[in-house]
Amino acid sequence: MAESSALNSSHRVAIAGGCAVLLGVLVVAVYYRPLSYGFLKWDDEINVSKNVRLRPLGADSLLYFWRKPYAGLRIPVTYNVLAVVAHFAGEPITKANPTGLNPAWFHATNLALHGICTWLVFLLAWRVSGSAWGAAAGAALFAIHPVQVEPVAWVTGIKDVFSGALALAALLLYLASIDFDEEPQMQATRRQLVQRTIATLLYILALAAKPSVVTLPAIAWVIQMAGMRRPWHQGLGVLAIWLILAGLATQVNKDQQQDDIVLDVAPGWSRPLIAADALAFYAYKLALPLGLGADYGRSPRLVLSQGWLWWTWLVPVGAVVLAGLSRQRRAWWLALLLVALAVSPVLGLVPFGFQLYSTVADRYLYLGMLGPALALAILLSSARRQLLAGALAVFVLALLAVQSFRQTGYWRDDVALFRHVLEAVNPRSFVARNNVGFCLQERGETVEAERLFREAIALRPQYGDALLNLGNIYYDRQDFVPAIEAYRRLIEVDPRHGQGWFNLGNSYSKSGDFAAARDAYRQALAVSLRFRNDPRTHFNLAFAMAELGEPAAAVAEYQLAAKLLPRFFEAHYRAGVLYEGLGRKAEALAEYRQALTINPNSQAVQARLSALAGASSGE
Repeated sequence: MAESSALNSSHRVAIAGGCAVLLGVLVVAVYYRPLSYGFLKWDDEINVSKNVRLRPLGADSLLYFWRKPYAGLRIPVTYNVLAVVAHFAGEPITKANPTGLNPAWFHATNLALHGICTWLVFLLAWRVSGSAWGAAAGAALFAIHPVQVEPVAWVTGIKDVFSGALALAALLLYLASIDFDEEPQMQATRRQLVQRTIATLLYILALAAKPSVVTLPAIAWVIQMAGMRRPWHQGLGVLAIWLILAGLATQVNKDQQQDDIVLDVAPGWSRPLIAADALAFYAYKLALPLGLGADYGRSPRLVLSQGWLWWTWLVPVGAVVLAGLSRQRRAWWLALLLVALAVSPVLGLVPFGFQLYSTVADRYLYLGMLGPALALAILLSSARRQLLAGALAVFVLALLAVQSFRQTGYWRDDVALFRHVLEAVNPRSFVARNNVGFCLQERGETVEAERLFREAIALRPQYGDALLNLGNIYYDRQDFVPAIEAYRRLIEVDPRHGQGWFNLGNSYSKSGDFAAARDAYRQALAVSLRFRNDPRTHFNLAFAMAELGEPAAAVAEYQLAAKLLPRFFEAHYRAGVLYEGLGRKAEALAEYRQALTINPNSQAVQARLSALAGASSGE
C-alpha cells in the first residue's frame, strides 16, 4: 500500500512538473513581446522610472514605503520588490536611457510572476476538479485570457500579479490544510499548523502588496464549500483571523484615497446599481474580450447620464438565475461568486480614485479569473463527451491566445496604447487625448498636442492634467497670458495643486508681475511638501522678492535654496549680490567664495569678489 501511494505521489509530481513547463511555454509565447518594451508615462514614471525612493537599495529605501504611502498608495511590499528589481536593472544614465533603468528587468518580473500565478491556479484547479487535464485547461484560460494583458504587459501591473501570486499561494496552502479535517474529531496535525501559519503570513504580505485582496477569506470559504464540498465550519478559525487582518488593512488604507475622488462621488442610492453595471461589463468582456483598453470611460458620471444602470443590473441577476438552474451549478456558482468577490472592493460601492476615469478596468479582474479557471476545470472533468469538450476548449483557448498576443502590441508605448483607446475602445476618452497630446508635445508637435488638450478639457472641464499641459504649451511659447489663464483654471479645480501654483508663479514672473509671482510661489510652498523641499521654488520666490525690493526676505529664500541644494551656484551668487547691496560685506564675501568653490571659472563672481575685496582694503 505504501509503495502504491509513493508511486501515485511520484506520478502527481511528474504531471505537475510537466504542466508547469507547458503552461510556462504558453505564457512566454503569448507575452514575450513586452520584454522589449520601455516604460510608459501612464503611471510607470511615478511608480518606477522616476521614483527616486527606489534607489539606492538599502534599509532607508525599503522602510520608507512602510512608514508612509507613496503616490497615494500604501503597497510597501510591491515597492520593496520594485526596489530590488531596480537594483539589478540599473544602467549608466545616457541620453538614450535617462532613467538609468533597463525596463526589460521589470517586464521579465511581471512575466515570471504571471507564470507562477498560472501554475498555482493549475494546482488549485486540480485540487478542486480532480482532473489534471481539466486543471491545465483552466490554468491556460487564466493565463491567456485577454483581460490579463494589462497587468502582465504594464510594468505598474506588478501590484496585481505580485499580490495575486501571494494570495493564490496562501489560498492553496489553506485549502491543502482542509484535507486534514475530513474526520471531525481529528486534532490539527503539525503539518496542518505549519501550512495555515505560512498561508496567513502570505496573506499579510498580499495585503501589503495590494489591499484589494481583502476578499480572499470569502474566496477561500466559497471554494471550500462550492468547490471542494467541505463543511462551512472547517478552517473557520483561520478565516476569522484573515477577516480581522482584512479589516485592519482596510482601516489603514481608507484615508489613502487620491484627492480627485471628490470629483466623481456617485450618490449613495446609485452605488449598488453602478456596481451591478460594472459586473455586467465584466461579464461581457469575459465572454467576448474585444475592444479592451486602458480607459473604458465607464465612470459613475457616464453611467448615470446614460441611464445604463436602470437595465444593466439584469445581466448579473440573470446570470445568477441561470447558474441556479444549470445542471453544472457548482461550476457556474464558482465562476460568478469568485469574480464578484475579487472585484467587489472596486465596484464603486465605496468610491475610489480611478473612478475619475472609469469604475471598471481589466487589471481588477486578475485574481477574479480564478473563478472561470476553476469552472472550466470542473466542466471539462465532468463532461460526458470529454474528447469533444477538450477539442472545443483547445479551439477557444487558441483564439484567446491570438487575441492576447495581438493585445500586447498596444502596450508598446503611450501613443500606441491611447490611440487604440480612441480608435477602438472609448472615442470620448479625455485621458487618452491628454496622454497622446503629452507625448506629441515632447516630440515638438505642439499644434496637434494643443488640439488634443483642448478636446480633453471640453470633455472634462475639471481635468487638471490637461489644463496643466495646455498651460505648459503656452508657457513654452512665451505666450504668458493664456498660460496664466490655464494655470488659474487648474488651481480653481484643485487649490492644492503645487505644480499648478509653481507654474503660475513662473508665468507671472516671466510677464513681469512679480507681486503675483511671489504670492503664487508662497501658495506652492504652503500646499505641497514636495515644493517646500524643492530648491527651485525658494530660488524663484527669492528672485521675485528681490525684484519687489525685499532684499532681506529674498536672501533668506536664497539661503534656503542653497541649503536644500548645497552646490546651487546661482543661489550663492545672488545672495552675495543682495548682501552687498545691503552693505553686509562679510556675508557677501562668504557667499561669493562659496560660489567660487562650485564654479571656480565664474568671471562675474571673480570680478565682484575682487571689487569687494579692493573696496575693503581701501577703507
